[in-house]
Amino acid sequence: MPAQKALEQTLLARLQPRRPADLSWTWRNQGALLVQALHRNLPNDPKGNRPFKCPDSGRVIIGWIRLDNGCELRTRLNCREDLPDAEIVLMAFGEWGDRACAFLRGDFAFLIYDPETRMALCARDPFGVRPFYWYADQNRVVVSSTAAIFPSLDLNNVGPDDRWIGEFLIGYQADVRRSAFTNVHRLAPGHMLSLNGDGEIRETRSQRFEDNAPFSKRPSKEAVDRYRAEFTNAVAMRCRSAYDIGSENSGGLDSSTITASAISALSKSEREVCGFGFAIAEHEKRLIDENTRHCGLQHSIVYDAMADHTDELSRLTIECLGYPSEHANAQMHWDFYRECERREIRTLLSGFGGDEIVTSQAFRLNRELWSKRAFIPLLRNISSPRADILPQLRELTRWLRGSEPIAPQLQRLFEWRWSHSVLARHWREDAALRELNESRAHSDVSDTVNGQILNYGMRPYVQSRLEGCSLIAQAFGVEYRWPLLDQQLVQTYLDTPSIEKSTGLTGRWLHRRATKGLVPDSINQQRSKSMGSVPLQAIPSYGRSLGAFMEKLNPATFDHVDRTRLVNLERARSSAPQNQERRFTRFYIDTLNRVAQLSHWLDFNQN
Repeated sequence: MPAQKALEQTLLARLQPRRPADLSWTWRNQGALLVQALHRNLPNDPKGNRPFKCPDSGRVIIGWIRLDNGCELRTRLNCREDLPDAEIVLMAFGEWGDRACAFLRGDFAFLIYDPETRMALCARDPFGVRPFYWYADQNRVVVSSTAAIFPSLDLNNVGPDDRWIGEFLIGYQADVRRSAFTNVHRLAPGHMLSLNGDGEIRETRSQRFEDNAPFSKRPSKEAVDRYRAEFTNAVAMRCRSAYDIGSENSGGLDSSTITASAISALSKSEREVCGFGFAIAEHEKRLIDENTRHCGLQHSIVYDAMADHTDELSRLTIECLGYPSEHANAQMHWDFYRECERREIRTLLSGFGGDEIVTSQAFRLNRELWSKRAFIPLLRNISSPRADILPQLRELTRWLRGSEPIAPQLQRLFEWRWSHSVLARHWREDAALRELNESRAHSDVSDTVNGQILNYGMRPYVQSRLEGCSLIAQAFGVEYRWPLLDQQLVQTYLDTPSIEKSTGLTGRWLHRRATKGLVPDSINQQRSKSMGSVPLQAIPSYGRSLGAFMEKLNPATFDHVDRTRLVNLERARSSAPQNQERRFTRFYIDTLNRVAQLSHWLDFNQN
């Protein structure tokens, strides 16, 4: 019994790396131990420290769950209005079994355990907003919302994964199922994991998006109205909270429209919206201020620099995720998290995910029109008042000639980064890693707008950013939410004809029309995502003396990093001509941050 109690306490500590959760509980029998820690946010979140258990079947659920269609499901299941989202999921599985996942809309990762049959079913939302990791051997199965628990357990052959480290050092993870630890897996987004009483494990897809868009030669007002309604609802549902709302307000199209829509959604509520932004680039402060005035944002916090990558931040990242952050944004926004915590804001809205799907540039439209022999709409699109004719003709000609689907600028960038990398020799000679690095320049994966989105817009880095942001923000009691990754909004976009999504070389056209007037025209009509010139980055405080920096690194770091190449990179940065100084400095800083995180991770796993 003391050993069981110690294990429970260890698991609870890993689930609460920085501040205690509002609610926590454990449940166990001879077949399972379930541990839950929860920060309250939703109005219908539970108020007692107890597991969610079905009184009829005895099934128990643990998970990180926020439903967008809870009202609809409560009606269909004939249950009380204040039933917590986790209990709705439990009732849905009692009613529909495995098919219940198809009816769930929101952000979730959960496990349902049946004590009588010793069967379990796990599921994850289709974007991977909520993390989900699992491990299995002959004796046990372990699932968790954070990989930080696995080093704490006596598991077979679990440790830092060499292949993952190589991919981390080049900044590109390419597998939605591989985790940073050997023998620890991620559950793929939109999938279920079934565990039966005999130890059989089966992963199956539970949710998918469909390309159902009809072909049309002309845009329509009806398509804009449908999209606007779904966008408005997606933001409103993510404003569901018992606390004030935070919203990233960068001056860009996605975050600005979300912030303005959130203010509208809460106009009849006592809760308020607080904007968070960075004013680093030349035009950011002006655009943030314009949107703040336009939409009546009463509270706006703007920082003139992103968080310094300190040892404290690096350690916190390892404690939250269990491994180094695969995507930089998870750490860069920690000033937002701290201010949200101070103001008791427990929801932070983000515009991330729009570029990948519903506010994508949709520049495959010309290819679709040509393939459909719709030459009049094609000519109209190429020569529209918003069009740059020559770039479109060049791109269309290249495609018709069957040229390699490679973005030349990206190809040169990744070749340059590889040539200056600090990878140890065995990694530089690893053909698979080099091929993976080169594959990043292959940006053309489909000749249709929807095909490009379904095959390219949902790649692994999206999951990596969502996981990292979710876990680090949660350490401050903050729940990240991404309205542009609403399932119904995304499917509505995919159901919309491609002619609605781009005009000339003005992309994001459907979203621009649907949000006309919601934000200033200076934001709605801005052609480029560029915010102007950006000051040269400062070297992180811990990297200003490279010799001292290397002395502090875990010795095992140099199994993967070449010490001499790191010194040479610093010398190249110091002596770089002015036209290359920015590129060298950015790459050097990114390299330092990755090496530092790797070292902290190796320290963490040796203790």
